[in-house]
Amino acid sequence: MLEIKEAVSKKQDSHAVVSYHPSENELRSAYAFVKNQPFPSIPDVVHQVNELLDQREPHLPHLIKLISEDISLVGIVLKTINSAGFGYGAIESIQHAVTLLGLDRIRSLLKASYIERFLPIGSLYAQQLVDDSKLTARAARVIASELGVSDPDEAYIAGLMLDSGAIFLSSRFSDQYQSIFDMRFERPVTINRIEDVRIGTNHSTIGYLFARHWQLPEIVCLTIYLHHGTMCTRVQDEKLRSLLAVLKLAEHLAARETGATMDPSMEKIQQLAGIKNELMLDQERMTDMEQLLS
Repeated sequence: MLEIKEAVSKKQDSHAVVSYHPSENELRSAYAFVKNQPFPSIPDVVHQVNELLDQREPHLPHLIKLISEDISLVGIVLKTINSAGFGYGAIESIQHAVTLLGLDRIRSLLKASYIERFLPIGSLYAQQLVDDSKLTARAARVIASELGVSDPDEAYIAGLMLDSGAIFLSSRFSDQYQSIFDMRFERPVTINRIEDVRIGTNHSTIGYLFARHWQLPEIVCLTIYLHHGTMCTRVQDEKLRSLLAVLKLAEHLAARETGATMDPSMEKIQQLAGIKNELMLDQERMTDMEQLLS
């Protein structure tokens, strides 16, 4: 598990979006809560691929060798390149697939695939949260791609991890956590505040720690932390604000798609208005987004 001093030092080292990180006290509370609990790690081969791609001039033959030696990675890469979205037909060579996909997409693809596979499921409610996260992730990718305001792969990963802290808490507390999580529809405070009082930490900060642990992009870590209770208009960093708006809209549309209980509060209505404004969505374009996801 990520050491708390590492998370704090990374928070302090960041420049562009430093004011949007959790406080040191929040990080310490979250770390104290999760440090003795099991949370799956990304396989070493994914870290090796990530380290290789971080180099100024990645050695392509080494990358192809790493992928080719892991049957799961081979399946992920070939399934992606041969999907209808790319239209290449039957690609059987890893070298050819890597060349066509590009290094940035390879990095995002491998992390997203393993995150989707290894999110912990310890209760029926945790399974529901995982299913909702997958739907939110797909919605986020479509929105980011259609509107061109954020990287679709980053949006997808952020969607998968958005409620990873809630999935962890649900797995630990079994289905009892559902009653806490559902209080957000009954109380005039954010779910993070409810969790802070009931548990001593909250799922957004825990999710931030997990994202750090899995070495996800900084903007994804911050989106996970900010996705509850932070209005888009309060975020000055343009890229972070756009990704946050994409994820908030994705959550909203995913909830509509599943028929989930919608938060009727004035704050939620104001947030949705702010999201539409940030993404420059009129009602017609909003309807288009809904139809794309239906």
